[in-house]
Amino acid sequence: MRAANTMSSISDTLRDSATDATEHLRAAGESVSEGLRDSANTAAESVRQSARSAESRISEAAASGKELYRGALSSAGDSISGIDKFVSRNPSGALIAALGLGLVLGFMARR
Repeated sequence: MRAANTMSSISDTLRDSATDATEHLRAAGESVSEGLRDSANTAAESVRQSARSAESRISEAAASGKELYRGALSSAGDSISGIDKFVSRNPSGALIAALGLGLVLGFMARR
């Protein structure tokens, strides 16, 4: 009888230990899952913030590019207008300048 009681006691102790181990494993799993969720949320927020920052910088660069384009277009228009006025006032001088420029470019192209 005493052996039966001892075996029953050992069996109960093992069952309690198994139940405790299961509870501890479940709690550890929940803790790991929560940590992973928090890390994923932090990483996702960091990526979203980086994307917003990049979008802002791209918008600023596009605005700067448009401004530079407008300035270059205005300068080119002014230059063409100046050339038109020069040719209107001095057609023979413009013809001689064009011939000279063509001659210089021709000599440079031969080399």
